[in-house]
Amino acid sequence: MGFRRHLVIAVVCALAAGLPILNKAITIDDTVVLAVARQITEDPLRPFACEINWHNDPQPMFEATTNPPLLSYVLAPLVAMWGLNEVALHIPMVIFLLIGALAMVALSLRFTPGSLWPLLFVLSTPAVVVSSNLMRDVPAMVLSAASVAAFVWGSDRRDRRLLALGAVLAGSAMLTKYSSLVLFAVLGAYPLLRRRPRDLVWLLIPVAMVGLWSLENIMVHGRTHLGFLGRDRFDEKGFSRAAKFLSMTTIVGSLIWLWPVAFVHDVIRRGRLRVVAWVLAPVAAAGAFLVIRPSEPQATVSFFLWATAGICLLMWVLWEIGSALGNRTPSTEGEKRQTTDAVFLLWWLGCCLGVAVFGVFFQAVRHLLPALPALVLLVVAFVHRNGLEKRLRPVLAAGVVLQVGLSAAIGMADAQFADASRTFMKDELPRLRETGSEIWFCGNWGFRAYAEAAGLKDALFRPPVPPEGSLLIWPVTTHKSRFNPELKRRLVLSEEHVYSGTVPIRTMSRTAGFYSTVRWKTPFRVTTDPKEIIRVYEVGPIGKLTVTRVPTSSRESSLRSPPIN
Repeated sequence: MGFRRHLVIAVVCALAAGLPILNKAITIDDTVVLAVARQITEDPLRPFACEINWHNDPQPMFEATTNPPLLSYVLAPLVAMWGLNEVALHIPMVIFLLIGALAMVALSLRFTPGSLWPLLFVLSTPAVVVSSNLMRDVPAMVLSAASVAAFVWGSDRRDRRLLALGAVLAGSAMLTKYSSLVLFAVLGAYPLLRRRPRDLVWLLIPVAMVGLWSLENIMVHGRTHLGFLGRDRFDEKGFSRAAKFLSMTTIVGSLIWLWPVAFVHDVIRRGRLRVVAWVLAPVAAAGAFLVIRPSEPQATVSFFLWATAGICLLMWVLWEIGSALGNRTPSTEGEKRQTTDAVFLLWWLGCCLGVAVFGVFFQAVRHLLPALPALVLLVVAFVHRNGLEKRLRPVLAAGVVLQVGLSAAIGMADAQFADASRTFMKDELPRLRETGSEIWFCGNWGFRAYAEAAGLKDALFRPPVPPEGSLLIWPVTTHKSRFNPELKRRLVLSEEHVYSGTVPIRTMSRTAGFYSTVRWKTPFRVTTDPKEIIRVYEVGPIGKLTVTRVPTSSRESSLRSPPIN
């Protein structure tokens, strides 16, 4: 297949993944990125010189955010021109997807014989499609993949321009998301494996880029942001590494449909021992569950099945690497190059998975995005190396089709969850304002962005508190942290608005956590539970315990009177 055809397919895939999210509502950490962008419009050289309320009390952005501001610089001109315009703000994210598609084409041409499967599997997975909000994760993954592609091609061709481009892209990825610092290890490994140590000098470019950012931190804040995160932010007790590892395998098994390809691959090769290993994998996963002994009710069959699928796929990759290194001594230059490539891709995959398990406070789909290109390239390269790509074409196609269907369903469900806040502000807030009462809100994520844009007052943990007779809007599912206990006792439930959506899938709920896969949650769950419930409370008098009530005249209120979560 010609190079131009690859480019056309890459553009089509990027647009197919990106255009449906153009009008997606602001959601999850989009609000933090936009807050930094607004600060940049006021003071471009001091991006973190502002405050944000993310835990029911304002704190400096320097201490609240965990990543650098490059994406906010990209969005800042759009914020300055159009404000909270979802379509305008999502256009750069579509461009990032386009860059990612082109990077996968370049990587496929280098590590597989021009196969389209890596491009199709990466661009069609819900891990990419659903994560293409205004958050830093997809841009960081795209810039990382593009840096590896440019650096590898530059090293192979002795092309200084490509090496420089790869180094600049790596620095840009690091200034988008700190986890991209792993690129020092990834890019540094390739020249060493190919015995071209002189290429390592190009890594001084991202060192300088990160150094300049740290210098800005010292001049403005008196300390580096990276140093603060290492000393102060992440000294808090996190989740166990075993739990994060199982969450990681659950994400891999549920969203990356390559494990059926690996299983059929072994069946075709008649590898009896490997097929037995596939059968025993659930037993191993069950043993891990018994050791960890999850007590939460979310540790259900679906978590177990997805974790097993992920473990099988990762073990299959290790098995194939072992076979490539141990079964025969490379006799030709081509075989030596294939072996070196396999080792490099495994190193890339291992570095990214290691950061996700050991270097991040909690597990989430977005934390595994940097590992996705390496994993897909490894699987496709092994399939081709064993001469089975043509025979496995129906299985590969089925995997892509399943991923496309999952992406459409999960993406629509996540968009409906995000849209609950926007819909409430558009449909219900004008009616509430007609009462003449002060209107306050409590909640973060995308809800905060729309509440602040509407000029609502923020209910904090500390005074001032909403006065008697005012209204407080409280979204149930949306993240909230500390809350004033005295104010909570004074709240009288006035209305409840339930947003269920049309797709019976949940991405953020008691049992699902696409953006935070912790405590035995899976990235998505099939359920008909409400996507969001937004309650309106009336604030009662000080010092008096009130009784919760729901007026029967409310056209969208529920029949029950639930307590405040």
